[in-house]
Amino acid sequence: MRERVIIFIIFVGLTLTFSVSASESEKNGKKMSFNGYSGGMMLHAGYGQSRNFTIYDEDDVLFNGKFQGAVYGIGGAMRVMFGNHLRVGMEGYASNSKYSKFGGYTSLGWGGLLLDSKWDVKKWTIFFGGSVGGGGYKFVFIPDYNKVDNNLKDFVIDDNVSYRSYPFVAVVPFVGVEYALTQRVHIVAKIDYLFSVSKNTNDFVTGPRLFLGFMFCHLPK
Repeated sequence: MRERVIIFIIFVGLTLTFSVSASESEKNGKKMSFNGYSGGMMLHAGYGQSRNFTIYDEDDVLFNGKFQGAVYGIGGAMRVMFGNHLRVGMEGYASNSKYSKFGGYTSLGWGGLLLDSKWDVKKWTIFFGGSVGGGGYKFVFIPDYNKVDNNLKDFVIDDNVSYRSYPFVAVVPFVGVEYALTQRVHIVAKIDYLFSVSKNTNDFVTGPRLFLGFMFCHLPK
């Protein structure tokens, strides 16, 4: 239900933005034509957590709880601008998290189609939008990791290891801001939240992420 509400809000917001941009273009005697492009790389960090889940070994409960902690990664985006406000493009990122307490980690890689709207205020650009796409998720967990001597943890093979790898479909709303250092180079910061809209998986770790990076822009003369 929450994912459907997010999708609806993004759709309504971008539809209104498209209508405003089209109306402005009509008043100015211009079309919603190509208006430049931009692309770049961003680092990100944030906080993620899963839902509660349980790992069993036959009838024994090895773990009951949830994964939570810092996530970090890298990726990038490319956008083509149309009219005064609309941008269409693609983005993709890889996010990772480690859980040394359990000798485990998660790894998430995804990419998708991007649609957002921008509003320029002098050297600042405010934008919001979302992406729809998919990727792969990997989950590794060693419940008995704490029972192994610290000097041997890199060498001991544990029988009780949980390994899961599966694809997912994602909806990712975001909001951000750019600052123009020059006409061609912008600093960008944004916050997003990745929602998996695939089959419910309680071990899926997600949460808010903060992105910082550079965008290289080309505007028509």
